[in-house]
Amino acid sequence: MLSSTALGRKTLKEKVFEIDKKLTKIESSYQFLWLVSPSNIHNIKQTFFESKYEKVLDYHYYFYLLILIY
Repeated sequence: MLSSTALGRKTLKEKVFEIDKKLTKIESSYQFLWLVSPSNIHNIKQTFFESKYEKVLDYHYYFYLLILIY
């Protein structure tokens, strides 16, 4: 097993930033999915199954405006 000093401080720091960027990209994609998912999905599913697949509630969405300032 290599120690953190075996790679050198600069190389390790670059790898950490590379991994962080990849994780941030993954996290952002999940945040987007939450933004476009119905807010009442649990009620929709429950009603659908309890009605033996006959009743479907209207889907409700919350729309958010995200402004990122750097």
